[in-house]
Amino acid sequence: MQPVSLTFCISHMLSTTKAYPLPYKWPLLEDNQDPSSPEARLAFHLHRLNLTGAPLRSALHGKSRISTALTQARMSISVRAMAELAVSLNIPAYELTRELTEQESGEWEFYRNSAQNRFHVWTTASAHWRDHGLSDREAANIIGMDHADVMRSMTGKRTKIFSLVHAHRLSAATGGQLHPDFFLPNTDPFGSKPER
Repeated sequence: MQPVSLTFCISHMLSTTKAYPLPYKWPLLEDNQDPSSPEARLAFHLHRLNLTGAPLRSALHGKSRISTALTQARMSISVRAMAELAVSLNIPAYELTRELTEQESGEWEFYRNSAQNRFHVWTTASAHWRDHGLSDREAANIIGMDHADVMRSMTGKRTKIFSLVHAHRLSAATGGQLHPDFFLPNTDPFGSKPER
């Protein structure tokens, strides 16, 4: 992926990038896309700083397709363009380029895995809370999600993403013995990845 300047981005509409607005907390990335790549880090930081909507479009002079492509890590821009973008957003360039912390990387990885395996994650989570005597409504209150959203997610209709925060809250409410990865596919009961 060749980086391009911000000036080029603004003066040319994207003709080859499919970009659609996604109401996700974190970017999901494409299959096999490196989360440590500059475009992925940029997308993560834009989400982290809540700059995925109007502020970013304003900084890009209303170019919504470019804004969407950047927030979805579908487009790379040069270091100079990154600095220009940071100035337009009134933030230090470091906030868009720095390496993720271990905690951020872990939360983001869980989120992406959960998003790719929503049915499994919600089925596992609901079975777990029911095994511990919790109703669906009680579980929704524990994880901090609207009961209706939980019910829709469990049936596969407009499924929400079960995040690392949800996993921690549910684990704590049911004894705190589970590693969050328990809810993801290919884990043992304590959340460890099986040996290959």
